[in-house]
Amino acid sequence: MDIILNGIDPITGDSLALSLETAVEAAFNSQTPSPVQSLRDLPSNTRGLPFGVDRSNIAQAGWGLVFHAEEDPAVPDALGPLLQHRVEQAGNEKRTKALTYSGEPFETWLAQLGVAPGTVRPDKLPYYLLVIGDPERIPFEFTQLLSLEYAVGRLHLDSPGDYRRYAQAVIDYETQSGPSNTKEVIFFATKHTGDAATNLSCEQLAKPLLLGSDGDAAIPDTLQFQSTALLADDATKGALLAVLSRPAEQHPPAVLFSATHGLGWPIDDPLQITSQGALLCGDWKGRGLSPVPITAPNFLNAADLSAANVKNLIAFVFACFGLATPVQDRYSFQPPQAPKQLARKPFFSPLAKALLSAPSGPALAMFGHVDRAFASSIQPPGAGPQIQPFQNALGMILSGAPLGLALSGFEERYGTFSAMLDSMLADKVQQTPVDNQQFVNTWIQQHDASAFVLFGDPAVRLRPERLTAQ
Repeated sequence: MDIILNGIDPITGDSLALSLETAVEAAFNSQTPSPVQSLRDLPSNTRGLPFGVDRSNIAQAGWGLVFHAEEDPAVPDALGPLLQHRVEQAGNEKRTKALTYSGEPFETWLAQLGVAPGTVRPDKLPYYLLVIGDPERIPFEFTQLLSLEYAVGRLHLDSPGDYRRYAQAVIDYETQSGPSNTKEVIFFATKHTGDAATNLSCEQLAKPLLLGSDGDAAIPDTLQFQSTALLADDATKGALLAVLSRPAEQHPPAVLFSATHGLGWPIDDPLQITSQGALLCGDWKGRGLSPVPITAPNFLNAADLSAANVKNLIAFVFACFGLATPVQDRYSFQPPQAPKQLARKPFFSPLAKALLSAPSGPALAMFGHVDRAFASSIQPPGAGPQIQPFQNALGMILSGAPLGLALSGFEERYGTFSAMLDSMLADKVQQTPVDNQQFVNTWIQQHDASAFVLFGDPAVRLRPERLTAQ
């Protein structure tokens, strides 16, 4: 039995499939020597701000930047105007801070600031945190824990100039008047022939978000947004580029929601660094129907955005490696062998970086996936489609909530599956029989839920009053 993922090996055209047997071994073997205790120590997703603090108001909840202690000083300088903008916006210097991280354990870092898991003190550690820099220095796992109680965004761009451009784009968006984008959501979802993953993500994720489901109206319709559908045969690279490269006198859409395969290259292939997580478009029909290796005309990559018009866009990308790639393959840990390496170092996708540093005007943010994206995000085993976290995320984005709140549903899902896994691991320790398939399904869904991450400032929010009809 294989577990379905939204990813393709561009060399062979094969799905990035995972066997149940491999996953079972990885799930059992990747736990710490005392797995039950380590999971119980995870902070709960309480969003535990003090009573009376409005989490949507940064003057009360606070906002901060987190840099690695050895970050190039030019990077904090480049983001200085954004920090000053937030200070003026909040009117409270005690709740707007620039902080550093030196590689400490999560709880140690919190303790140095006078807080602990389970307690959020905006006067000591702001609730909205934009974590800056290379994931080799500030690990994905650190911000995964932080995001259980704080509204967290990551940002890693290639130069101080890129950071400066992004900071200025956010300031301009929040201070200027006049139309910025169209009041429009683009739904882009491929459906390759004979492909279970994209059939599911197109039919059971993109279409219900576009059209509504279970008798409920679609969220864009409810919030009076126009929807444009580029689905199945219409989900071509040319069609997507036409949306992302409108003439300068035309406004880009407010939101792009994409559900496709993400491409995952082997560790030493030079295209991994330039193209990992690129979005496979509908021009490629499927293995046996289109040539392999898969070539650039069939996927959207960072290089395709050099002349794009994505200013102030908010993107939500559901795809393997869509946002980032870790070093180790957590799904193939079979001691005594070390986990398989996916990359020489962890990195954010070139596509995400290109969106938030576009020369003609950066996008505001991108939501995406670290590592591989699983079909169980859409349809868990034994149940029909369960897409409420996606619906809630889209609703919060379109309604103008701070973007750092949009992934709450995924964080709650992570907490639920952590508790379920805790119980199963306790049974394992007590030598009570555990169903392998149920265990690995729970383990995968726990990891998968934690892998949705915001790339960009978590305090940014869509401004409906600046949106215009197409």
